[in-house]
Amino acid sequence: GETGNIIDVSSPENTDNGVIFVNGDYRAVVAEGTLQKLCLAISRMSAFSLYPVMIAVFLSKCRATTSFLSKSHLSVYLMQDNHELHEYAGRYIAIDVWIHTFFHLLRWGLQGNIQLLWTHKTGLSGLIVVAVTPIITVLMISDKCKRRIKYEIR
Repeated sequence: GETGNIIDVSSPENTDNGVIFVNGDYRAVVAEGTLQKLCLAISRMSAFSLYPVMIAVFLSKCRATTSFLSKSHLSVYLMQDNHELHEYAGRYIAIDVWIHTFFHLLRWGLQGNIQLLWTHKTGLSGLIVVAVTPIITVLMISDKCKRRIKYEIR
């Protein structure tokens, strides 16, 4: 019968290793059982929730674009304080990265596939992001860092 599990139906070995072979690529999206599927859903939702925030943080610093849009009919939808938006987005990203990472690690740990963190491109790229993001966000969020490190360096 149908289990609703996310597995590689053509390879139990792939499923045991925590990956599914799709369109010529191994994807680390295996989820068996309710808790693993919940972990995958939360990590996916946290990743997708970052898209609009990352776009907003990027656009908030695009001076020419915001200047052009402020003279158009779209200006009614623009925030007036881009720095406040940029700060909010940075805090959101700092928290969301950890939520995303925690639920991937929990799922891989439940599977016995924690090695995906250093053996699969998904894990490696995530490891880099979770290592670099605090360096960026702490410098911007911490009042102590803001006072000690010049704006141009931060």
